[in-house]
Amino acid sequence: MGLVVVGLMVFASGRMAPRALEGFPTPKASAHVAANYLNLPLSFVRNRGQVGNDPQREVKFFSAGQGYSLFLTGHQAVLALEKNAGREARSPEGVSISGGTPSARAAVLRMKIADANPHPVLVGMNELPGKNNYFIGKNPGEWHARVPTYAQVKYRDVYPGVDLIFYGNQRHLEFDFVVSPGGNPKSIGFGLAGATKINADAQGNLAVVVGGRTVWFNKPVIFQPVAISKDHPSGKQIVEGGYVLGAGGRVSFRVADYDRERPLVIDPALSYSTYLGGTASDSGAGIAVDSSGNAYVTGSTASTNFPTAAPIASALSGTADAFVAKLDPSGSSLVYSTFLGGNNVDQGSAIAVDSSGDAFVAGTTSSTNFPTTAGAAQTGFAGGQTDAFVARLNPAGDTLAYATYLGGTGNDTAHAIALDSSGDAFVAGDTASTDFPTHAPLQSANGGQGDAFLSEVKPDGSGLVYSTYLGGSGADSAQGVAVDASGNAYLTGYTYSTDFPTLSPYQAANAGSADVFITKFNPAGSALVYSTYLGGTGLDRSTSIAVDTSGNVYVAGETASAAFPTTSGVVQTANHGNGDAFVAKLSANGATLTYSTYLGGAQADQANGIRVDGSGNAFITGYTQSSDFPILNPVEAVFGGGTCGSGPCLDAFVAEINSTATALVYSTYLGGNANDYGQALALDASGNAYVTGAASSSNFPVTAGDFQDAIGSPGGASDVFVAKVNPANAPGAGLSPQSLTFADQATGTTSSPLSVSLSNYGSAALNITSITTSGNFSQTNNCGSSVAAGGASCTINVTFSPTATGALTGKVTINDNAQGSPHTIQLSGNGVAPAPAVGLSPSSLTFADQTVKTASAPQTATLKNTGSATLNITSISTSVADFTETNNCPASLAPNASCTVTVTFTPASSGSVTGDLDVASNVTAGTTAFPLTGTGVAEFTLASNPSSTILDATANTATFTVSLA
Repeated sequence: MGLVVVGLMVFASGRMAPRALEGFPTPKASAHVAANYLNLPLSFVRNRGQVGNDPQREVKFFSAGQGYSLFLTGHQAVLALEKNAGREARSPEGVSISGGTPSARAAVLRMKIADANPHPVLVGMNELPGKNNYFIGKNPGEWHARVPTYAQVKYRDVYPGVDLIFYGNQRHLEFDFVVSPGGNPKSIGFGLAGATKINADAQGNLAVVVGGRTVWFNKPVIFQPVAISKDHPSGKQIVEGGYVLGAGGRVSFRVADYDRERPLVIDPALSYSTYLGGTASDSGAGIAVDSSGNAYVTGSTASTNFPTAAPIASALSGTADAFVAKLDPSGSSLVYSTFLGGNNVDQGSAIAVDSSGDAFVAGTTSSTNFPTTAGAAQTGFAGGQTDAFVARLNPAGDTLAYATYLGGTGNDTAHAIALDSSGDAFVAGDTASTDFPTHAPLQSANGGQGDAFLSEVKPDGSGLVYSTYLGGSGADSAQGVAVDASGNAYLTGYTYSTDFPTLSPYQAANAGSADVFITKFNPAGSALVYSTYLGGTGLDRSTSIAVDTSGNVYVAGETASAAFPTTSGVVQTANHGNGDAFVAKLSANGATLTYSTYLGGAQADQANGIRVDGSGNAFITGYTQSSDFPILNPVEAVFGGGTCGSGPCLDAFVAEINSTATALVYSTYLGGNANDYGQALALDASGNAYVTGAASSSNFPVTAGDFQDAIGSPGGASDVFVAKVNPANAPGAGLSPQSLTFADQATGTTSSPLSVSLSNYGSAALNITSITTSGNFSQTNNCGSSVAAGGASCTINVTFSPTATGALTGKVTINDNAQGSPHTIQLSGNGVAPAPAVGLSPSSLTFADQTVKTASAPQTATLKNTGSATLNITSISTSVADFTETNNCPASLAPNASCTVTVTFTPASSGSVTGDLDVASNVTAGTTAFPLTGTGVAEFTLASNPSSTILDATANTATFTVSLA
């Protein structure tokens, strides 16, 4: 079941009369500013101690609207009404505080969820730009700086399977109960302490009397999300219901019958999406996020001009280097970005971040001079073609806390990294070395053609806590690693071995050419807790792993098996094409497959990253070739298309699956018309998914105000992309490009238009209040007042009309309801003095073969003043006598005026003839030449003088003398 129960508390009417605001001189101006203010999103401020007195002592978040303040504690919402909040009319969208008198007193209304989870987790969602600072009083210890604000606050699991979300704007406050599969809407109830009277009116609205006035709760809107159609243009299936008043003032909900199989829907939007790269090939391979929302990315770059900031190394050292970059929470700037590598090829594969902001990177290097640090576990390259490496960067990203090789004399590759609470780094990959560095190993020798490895590196990089092979007689590779709070390490990947080490397995034998493996180590790395195969008769590979607080394990990857183990009732029980992604959950003891599902369409699909939230929902990224990949509530609804090689190009995808894998929460494409890969995913506490990979599409969806709005690598090479997908139902504004540069334009004239595409990469309509320009620029657009969700777009056409010479700038400003509004397009161009210019159409004349000494048919061309000042014509002539011209051109032509020139070709001899039509005028060059070409051909005659005729009676022929005229 998926059900949303929406309650509205509105404290300023949508039809309220304009109020004068202090500092604005006229009622008209005051009304305009007030209206804009009332439409601003409501902001919730995290309490870090700046609110400390009862009843706010337990406040987690607080907010202020028009005439009220709201304090959200761990167990109740406290609404503080200001004195003289006034009398407002009820509006169609909600109800105001009404019934007040000039003497109405301040009052407090407490909304407490009845019989609910006493300790729900409060999470700020959809962080707003900017920070709040509180410097009050003389004690610096009570000052609070850079406090974040959010557009929404979620109470997680107030009841089993039920979340409560607060949001709104200055006009009204809204709260939604969101019921997940397995949740029961009948369990929902709340009390209203401080109310002296509670009544329901005939329309089903709830009137709550408090402090001499009435607070109205609109009749609840109860709905299930459905596909948008003629019958459901809003994408909502309304479910009948209303309030129920119970004993002791308890308020609950009456809900009619509904589809209990329909999935819960949380509509996503792109908070930001940006390219990151230079002019060569760049790709992202790993991503992490800290508690402040900074994103940490690693991968590989071959660009000498890869964007750097506060770097350890500012220049590319070899053919390709690893890179490490940190983006700020808005995705608009780099905190730091650095090359990391030596004299050959280096690649970052995975990244993790600790609570202090130190970044831990694992990867692979073939450089003999990779920058290792003194005292590191392995300071020298061991041999073979590649070694693994592990590095730790300080929070500023400008210092290596440590960097070490990790490898033997064969080829060694690191694919994954995870951290424990002590800063130990758990690194996983594969090795062909028989002398890979082991320490206290569970398996001391390489079992066959290449084994997986797992190494725990000390916090200072000086040595190994343990390091072990893991594998059988075939080829084995570890692709993902996770660590739980007790220090147990979880490893996944794929194995071709029929004798891979197993213990208490869910699946005891390899069922195909290669199977997934899932292995749990004890904290010392000295023993297996469990180890199992997972697969069918085809090729199956796991690429990523996550573990929840109960020790359940989640893996994702790709399967070519028609009989990959799946469970009943899941999203997809059959392989739909040329290999599908899969998502599986294994119980804490490793013995039970809790769920397992395919995820894919008719073409190839692969999952590359998985993370799980506190409710057990799994978030996945990867790539797909399928135009029928399962999509729900998408940021981008349509497959990017394009042909790459002999088949379709690839799009990245991002999806969320509910805790039982019975339904998608959302699933979206993320890509353009070339190859785009989702390679790794991170998750923050608010359920925002951070994704990185490689984008070759010049039209990859990027958002307004991001760090880099255009691909840096032309000709099919890729850039890194970094995207943040917000689970909230919201619009997401994208501008491509985000700046326009015009060619030189004469003052007093208007350029041809340049275009910008405005796209909505969100799940709610992008409502546009205004689009305006500044400077010497104008715009027209086909956007209207709204752009639909799911990747729909409109076009803004901009022209340049300079009023002065020199460099001129301006901008297009778009006021809308997406995060980061207003959004801007930067404009620039040079104004130049007016000048004439000569144009000829066609710009050259070519004549057909013409008999010598005869005149061709004339050809006519249009001569035009294409400049911005009067064209004074001195003469029009041809450069060779074979061409002659006539014209009707006056001595001067105004801008855009024209006349005609007629040219005739009379070749004097055979052969090719070239010349020019020369127009002498007051243009800067003086004379403008337009090419003329033609070919003269000889004339042949037959002479029939009888004296020169030879008759041959036998052959019945006559021979004539041929003379050249």
